[in-house]
This record gives sequence, C-alpha cells and structure tokens, in this order.
Amino acid sequence: MLAKWRFYDDGQGWSLGVRPELTLPTGSESRGLGNGRATGSVTLLSTLEHDDWTWLANAGYTRNENRAGDRKSLWAVSTALLYALAPKWTLAADVGVSRSPDPDERREKYGLLGVIYSVDDDLDLDIGWRRSLGADPTANTLGVGVTLRW
Repeated sequence: MLAKWRFYDDGQGWSLGVRPELTLPTGSESRGLGNGRATGSVTLLSTLEHDDWTWLANAGYTRNENRAGDRKSLWAVSTALLYALAPKWTLAADVGVSRSPDPDERREKYGLLGVIYSVDDDLDLDIGWRRSLGADPTANTLGVGVTLRW
C-alpha cells in the first residue's frame, strides 16, 4: 500500500511531500517466500521545478521486520534530474544509495536512465534502464511503469 501527500508548495516551483508505505506479508515464510512480517517505510520527497528542468531529492527509512537475519533498520537517499524534452516527453536520470538488508553488505548503489511519456495529466508511461554501481556482479534491469493520478 503506497500513498503520497504533498504537504508544502511555495507556489514558485518548490514542494515537499511524504510517501508512507505499508507492505503486508503474503508469502509463506516457512517456504522461503517472504519474511512473514509487515514492513513500514516513510520517504521525504523534495521537488524543485524551473522551466523545463525538475530536480528531485528523496530520503527514506524502512523498518524491515524479519526473522531471516536481515537488517531491520534501513535507509535510502536518491536524487534525480528530469528534463522536459517536448510537451509529452521527459528524460530522467536518477542515482541513489541505500543500506543493504544483508548484514554482510554495506550499501547498494544504482544509476538509472529513462524516458516518460505523459498520455494526459492523469497518466504517465515510462521505461528505464537501471544499473547497480560498485556491485559485483553488476546488475542491469530494464523496467516499465505506469503512473495514474486522481
């Protein structure tokens, strides 16, 4: 379950928001399908818009309840730069780092490049390529997404 709430907007392009998340267990912990516990997260979102450019900065905390020996206290920070290429097309570049749930690893870092197509004011479609940074082996992921606003 995910929601976003913009609680501050200065009317000149800068806004702040919060994104609380709740993940409920749906798998069988005894079969190795999930950790059998609910997980809660909260992320602070900052947005600065100027002309065709948008800068995003996020910082979040996750309480990762589990019995698998993973870390329970996780954090993540990221920043992204968006450029409005045309009225319906936006280019995106994003980098971030987070504390790994694996106690044997320190951090997970990534870089992402993508493009967003805005069908209308309420619907965005996107595709992006994400690459882990500094990890061995390097992981590459191609992802697609949909954003629906109401």
